[in-house]
Order: sequence, then C-alpha cells, then structure tokens
Amino acid sequence: MKTTLASIIVTLIQAVYSKENEISGSIYRTGLIGKRIKLKIKQDGIIITQGWHTPQKVDLSCTNNCTFQIVYNCNQTIRFNLDSVSYVHDGINYDIGYSSNKFIPERRTDIEDCDNFMLPFEAKLIKPTSK
Repeated sequence: MKTTLASIIVTLIQAVYSKENEISGSIYRTGLIGKRIKLKIKQDGIIITQGWHTPQKVDLSCTNNCTFQIVYNCNQTIRFNLDSVSYVHDGINYDIGYSSNKFIPERRTDIEDCDNFMLPFEAKLIKPTSK
C-alpha cells in the first residue's frame, strides 16, 4: 500500500514538474536533386528549420547503416540513419524512431547509396523542469 501510494505521488510530481514539447519532421531525398537531403523540423507546430542540406557521414570508415549528420540553423545538429533520428533539445539527446509510413527502397542497407527515401518522425519530448 505504501509503495503504491509513493509511486502515485512520484508520478504526479513528475507530471507537474515537467515540460512537454512535440517534435515532428522528415528527412527525404529524391533522385532528381543529387545527394542533397531535405530536412524539415517542427516543434510545437512551428517550423524551426526547412531546407536542403548535404549530410556528412559521422564515421568515415562505416559501410553499413551509417549515421549521417546535418548542421542546421548555424549550430544545431541532427543525426540519422535508416533506423532512427538523434535529436538534441534543451541539452538532452533524444533517439526517435521513424513513423510507420517511412519509405526506403528494398534491399537498401545505407542511406548513402539510396537515391529516394522518406524518413518521417514524431515524438513528444518530456523534460523535467525545476520547481
């Protein structure tokens, strides 16, 4: 009984002293524009970046499902591979999986050799706030 009550109190405190942001976006490439990738990120319904970027491979020796990085808005970065997006918000790194409607051609093992793909993502980011 005490354990259950303590658990409820901790949950309520976390709900009261936390901030929630909704993040969504997409990373895509079409074969018509070469190796550049379009990145769009929305936070709480407001577009914070939208544009074409040239991604850089994080580990140059990687040969399978490599992680790429895009620098946007001068100093912010987002990393991604075929499985997920790594997004930094308020100093916290979030690993976000792609939505079920992602598109990657069959038998592709890396973004680098893929001319067409669509990687949509969406998540609620919960950050504890100080009292």
